[in-house]
Amino acid sequence: MTNATSATLVENQAIAEVSAAEKAGEKKGAEAAEKLIKKEKKMTSSQKEAEMVQLKKKLEKTSTKVSAIIQHFSKVHEQINELKNEMIQQQQEGQDRGEDQDEEQEDQKVQLS
Repeated sequence: MTNATSATLVENQAIAEVSAAEKAGEKKGAEAAEKLIKKEKKMTSSQKEAEMVQLKKKLEKTSTKVSAIIQHFSKVHEQINELKNEMIQQQQEGQDRGEDQDEEQEDQKVQLS
C-alpha cells in the first residue's frame, strides 16, 4: 500500500467519523427537542421566557464550539492534502531518479562496449 493510498484511507475514515458524529448529534438534538416540547407544555409564560433566554445562550455557545470544530477540521483536511501532495511528489521524484539512474547505467554500458 502506498503512502498516498494510506493517506486517502485515513482521510476517508475521518470523513466517516465526522458523518457518524453528525448523525448522532442530529438524533440527540431531536430527542432534546421532544423533551423540551413536553416540558414546555407544563410551564407558565414567564417560565417559558426564562427557558428561551437560557436556550438562546446555550445555542450561541454550541454554535461557537461547532464553528471552532469545523475550522479545525478544515485545517486538518488542508494539512492532510498538503502531506498527500508532498508524498506523491516525493514518489514521482523517486521514480524520476530511478529512471535517470537506469539511463546512466545504460549510457555506461554503451560506452564500455
